[in-house]
Amino acid sequence: MYSVETENVKNGGVLIAIKKGIICQQIYCSKNVELIAVQINITDTKSLIIVSVYRPPSKPDINYFKQMLLEINELKFKFKNSTFWISGDLNLPDINWPSMTIEGKMNQKEIYEIFLDTLNNLDLDQLVDFPTRKDNILDIFCTNQPTLITKIKRYPIYRITI
Repeated sequence: MYSVETENVKNGGVLIAIKKGIICQQIYCSKNVELIAVQINITDTKSLIIVSVYRPPSKPDINYFKQMLLEINELKFKFKNSTFWISGDLNLPDINWPSMTIEGKMNQKEIYEIFLDTLNNLDLDQLVDFPTRKDNILDIFCTNQPTLITKIKRYPIYRITI
């Protein structure tokens, strides 16, 4: 289990839990944003990079979000031949995922545009197609290999204290 806890904040932090027996290693832990990454070697030449991210509602500023996307970009560049799974809650309720457009209040339009541009530039598809909080898709799952994913399923929320 790999985690990053948020100091003095309730309901924050990120976690990646890997089944016992699967050989993996932590390859990145951000000092700036809530982001952690783990690598699983599938073969000698292929690997899976799992990234867990969280953008708290208390961090609506553009600089925090740009830093998060910069770190994701750096990981994608460093492990460019790997399969990527990026999952987490980015608190972006105003994206219409089927059309990849911004709708709603648009009070943070620049953040939304930067995120959609980043997905496009990194050749990542967001696969969650059902609401994860009220009527919004806040929890996302992005990958550069969508054909490997056969099903995305909703599970109950687990609150974990480490």
